[in-house]
Amino acid sequence: MKRALLFSILSTLLLTTSFAQETEPVQLGAMRKFDFIVEPFYGFPNFYKGILAGKANYSDGEISVKSEGIGPLGGRIEFMLSDKFGLGVETAYVHGKITRTYTNSNGEVDYIGTISRTKIGAIATFNFHFSKNEMFDAYGTGGLGYKYSQVIREDKFANANIQLNLPVAWRLGIGARFFPVPMWGISMNAGVGQGGLINIGTVFKL
Repeated sequence: MKRALLFSILSTLLLTTSFAQETEPVQLGAMRKFDFIVEPFYGFPNFYKGILAGKANYSDGEISVKSEGIGPLGGRIEFMLSDKFGLGVETAYVHGKITRTYTNSNGEVDYIGTISRTKIGAIATFNFHFSKNEMFDAYGTGGLGYKYSQVIREDKFANANIQLNLPVAWRLGIGARFFPVPMWGISMNAGVGQGGLINIGTVFKL
C-alpha cells in the first residue's frame, strides 16, 4: 500500500513538472528576427577638439584662444537577420576648431588665425545580441568602412586645406538598449574607433 502511494505521488510530480516545462513560454530577447532599428546618438569625448587645443601656441602677443567643436554626432540602423544576429550601417561626424587672436605692439588686434579638423565616416556593422530579457538588449558590435578627414588652416601666413590619408573608419564595442515601451528606448554604446569612447542616444524599433 505504501509503495503504491509513493509511486502515485512520484508519478504525479513527474507529470506536473513535464507539463509545466511544455507550457512555459520560451523567453525571447528584446530584439526579434526582421526587426529594423533606427538609433541617433551623440558621443564623447571630442578628440579632435582636444588635439587642436593641445597644439595652441600661447605666445606673449596672443590675447585669446577659443576651442570649440561638435560630435561625435551620428546614427545607426540595424536589420535583424535572426533573434541573435543583425547587420547595420553606422555614420558619424566630428569637428574641432581653434581660434587664436594675436595683438601687435600697440595692443591692437594684429590677426586672427583658425585651424579646424573634420571627419565624416560610414561603416558596415555586424552585431551579436546575447540578452534574453524582453526589455533589455545587450550586444557586441564590430564594423569597418570609409572616412573622409581634413584639416583647414587659415591665417595671414597660410591658407591650407589638407585631406588626411588612410581613409578607413572602424569600430569595436559593446552596446545596451533599454525599452520601457516595446517600440522605443534609450541606448548606450562603449568602444573604440568611430563614434567616441561612449555614445548615448534614443532607439526606435520599426
